[in-house]
Amino acid sequence: MSNPITLSVPSMTCGHCVSTIRKALQGLGLPEAQIDLKTREVRIEASASLVPSILDTLSAEGYPASPR
Repeated sequence: MSNPITLSVPSMTCGHCVSTIRKALQGLGLPEAQIDLKTREVRIEASASLVPSILDTLSAEGYPASPR
C-alpha cells in the first residue's frame, strides 16, 4: 500500500540536484516524485517499508534526507 511521504533534503540547492534526485528515485521505481527546490522537499507515494531504501539511495547520491 502506498502512502504519501515527504522528505526534507537540505542539500538540494539547484536544478542539477533536482535532476539527480529524480533519476535516483526513478531507479527505485518511483517516477512520480514531486520535487520542490524552494522548500527542499521531495513528495512521493510509496510503501513505508521503502523509506530506508529511499534514504540510503539519496544519501549515496550525496543528498542525505530525512522524513518530515
